Amino acid sequence: MADHDDAAGCAPALGVVMRVFTSLSAIAGNRVLERAGQPFGQSRFHEHIIRNDSALDEIRRSIKSNPANWVSDLENAFLAEASGPA
Repeated sequence: MADHDDAAGCAPALGVVMRVFTSLSAIAGNRVLERAGQPFGQSRFHEHIIRNDSALDEIRRSIKSNPANWVSDLENAFLAEASGPA
């Protein structure tokens, strides 16, 4: 039987898995877009572990209200330009 301190039998931490997944996804996406080494995805995005129903409800509210905030988001300034003056 393997010793509990034997790292060969341990699963990687969730954070490690997410970083590897994010990195590989960005590399693959940049290849599809025929570019290299450029940021991929949202600059202010971070993973978040949902720990309870209250946190899940707050995230759901945020997702539902998010589209209403797109025009005022500086990263979506083109939406305000396309819709004309406010």
